[in-house]
Amino acid sequence: LRGLQAEFKDKLVEGQNKKREREIEQGSLLNRQDIVVDQKEEKKKLLSQTNNQEKIYQQQVADLDKKQEEISKTIETFEDQLRTSFDPSLLPIKRPGVFNFPVIDPVITQYYGPTKFAERAYRTKIHTGVDFRARVGTPIFAALDGKIVTVDNNDRGVSRWNRYQYGRYIVIEHDNNLSTLYAHLSRTVVKKGDAVQRGALIGYSGNSGYTFGPHLHMGLFWTPSIQFRRVPPAQGFVPIGVTIDIKDYLPPLPIAVTNAM
Repeated sequence: LRGLQAEFKDKLVEGQNKKREREIEQGSLLNRQDIVVDQKEEKKKLLSQTNNQEKIYQQQVADLDKKQEEISKTIETFEDQLRTSFDPSLLPIKRPGVFNFPVIDPVITQYYGPTKFAERAYRTKIHTGVDFRARVGTPIFAALDGKIVTVDNNDRGVSRWNRYQYGRYIVIEHDNNLSTLYAHLSRTVVKKGDAVQRGALIGYSGNSGYTFGPHLHMGLFWTPSIQFRRVPPAQGFVPIGVTIDIKDYLPPLPIAVTNAM
C-alpha cells in the first residue's frame, strides 16, 4: 500500500507539473505574440524618428551614454553610503541551490564584479549582477519563494535613446534577508504585492533599459539596504542598495561556460 501511495503521489505531482507547463506555454504563446507586435512598432517608430539618418541616431546614442553615466554616478554615491552599514555576517551562508536559475538551460554571459566588459562599458567598472543569455521573449521564473515588492520601468520610451538603467524590471523580497532583481524585461506578468513561489513565471526577457543586446540581468541585494529612488532622467524608481554576487547561491551550471565575461 505504501508503494502504491508513493507511486500515486509521484504521478499526481507529475500530472500537476505537466498541467503547469501547458498553462505556462499557452500564456507564453500569447505574450510572445504581443512582444513581436511591440518589436515591430518599435522598429517602425525608430525609422520614423531618424528618417534613416545615421548622424541623428549616433548623436542620440551619444547623449544617452552621457546621461547614463550621470545616473551611474548618482547610484554609486548612494551605494557607497549604504555599504557603510553593511554587515556581511547577516547574509545566508554561501551554498549552491539557495536560488534557482531564472531561465531554463542557463548560460551565463557576464559574471558579477570587475569584468572585462564592465571595464569598457560602465563608469563604475563593476558589473552588479549576473547576465544570462536570453533572447527576447524567453520566460523568466522566480528564483525563490517571496513577495513582489516592485514592478517598474525606467525607460521613457521605446527608442534606443530613451532607455535607461534597468528598463522593465521586477524585484522580489525573500525571507533570507536577500532580494532578487530581474531586469531588461520585455513584459511582466506579476504585480506589486503578489506572493510567488520558486519557479513561478514572472515575465519575459527583452532588451529594455540601458543594454547592448537582449539578455536577462539578475541582481541580488541585501534587503535592509535596498531603496527605490528617482534618478532622472530615468523614469520611475531605480533600485539601489548593497549588491551581492548571486553566483555563490546558485546551483552549479549544467554545462561548462567558457565565453562568460
